[in-house]
Parts: sequence; structure tokens; C-alpha cells
Amino acid sequence: KSSKTGNIFSIKKTYSAYIILIVLLIISFVIFRITTKQIENDLNNQFDKAVSSIMNRFEVQYENKYNIVKSTSGLYQLVIEVVRDYFDLYSAVPVNTYPSILSINYIEKVYDKDLSIYKYFISTQGYYDYSFKLPIKKEIYYAIHHIMPYEINKHRHGFDISTQELFFKPAWKSVIENQIVATECYVSRSNDTLSFFLIAPIFIKDSKINTVEDRKNNLKGFLKIFEFLT
Repeated sequence: KSSKTGNIFSIKKTYSAYIILIVLLIISFVIFRITTKQIENDLNNQFDKAVSSIMNRFEVQYENKYNIVKSTSGLYQLVIEVVRDYFDLYSAVPVNTYPSILSINYIEKVYDKDLSIYKYFISTQGYYDYSFKLPIKKEIYYAIHHIMPYEINKHRHGFDISTQELFFKPAWKSVIENQIVATECYVSRSNDTLSFFLIAPIFIKDSKINTVEDRKNNLKGFLKIFEFLT
């Protein structure tokens, strides 16, 4: 009888211990879930803030570069021809101010029948070692005419940029829509460098640009900023 009574008391004590253990496990699980959810929310908030900060910074940088393209391309509506000294004066400031700008280019529309005249004209602007780089013979070329900074980019001076679809397709879109456009981002120079172009169409001063056909006929060239993401 005493043995049975002892077993009953033992079971009661063990039962109580199990109940306490189960309650503690439930409480621990609830605390774990609450803590995990809180940490997850904190991490999501931090991530959202980081993304928002990056996007805000990118938008500010983009707006700055957009305004540079707009103001520099506006030079070509003030004068018939923007000579080298004039171009360098205006483009040197943004290039030196923003390290992310790899170069600012003016790209000239050149007819094959006018190549000799064009080469002479560009030599009068101090480009004595200018070399016209034509991958293929065409009726019309789009050659890099001015480039800033010059010394580190002079190997590209005179290159027919229309052979690069990455540039020329959005460039032609800028003509059709008569607005500044940005290319897609792409890997350039090294595997960890993303770059893109900002492109503005340049039209002959005081020419008609009301229709797409007008803009195609009176296209003088393009202004291009070569930019990498920071």
C-alpha cells in the first residue's frame, strides 16, 4: 500500500514538472517568435532605409548629370559652332567636379562626301593629330568631335560611335522623342564597374525640329556623358 501511495506522489510530482516544462517551452517559443519577428522587422526597415538612401542619392546624381547635359547641349543653340576652347571651358568644370563622369563628348554627324573638309576643319581647332576611325565605309558617320578630358581619351577621338548599338539605338531615340535619354547600365572597363550614357540630340542652330522628319534632317550630332555608378 505504501508503495502504491509513493508511486502516486511520484507521478503527481513528475506530472507537475512536465506541465511546468511544457508551459516554459510554450513561453519560450512565443518569446522566440516575437523576438524573431521584431528582428526581421528591424532588418527590413534598415534595408528599406538603405535602399531609399541609395535611390535618393542616385536620383540627385542623375538630376545633376541631366542638368549638365541640358546646359552643355544648350551651347549649340547659342552659337553656330562650338569650338574646342569653348567646349573645354564648359565641360571641364563638371568633369573635375564629379569623379563619376568618365568623359563628356560631342559627336558630329559627318557625310562621307565631306570627309576632307571635315578633317581640315577639325585640324583648325588644334586637333593636329586627329585620326578618323572608320570601322566600315558608310554614307554618314557619327564621329567623336570633342572629348573631355582629352589626354586620357584621345585614343577614342574620331571614332565612329554609330557602330556601337549600345549607344546609337538610344541616341536615335533621343532624336525621335527630342529629349535627353539614358542607356541601360552595362559592365565597362572592369567587371565591377557599371556604366551608362546620357545622350542629348544636337540640331543645327535655328533649324526646324517640329516633326520627327525635321529632327532627322537637321540633326547636327549628339552630346554624350559617359558615367559610371558610384
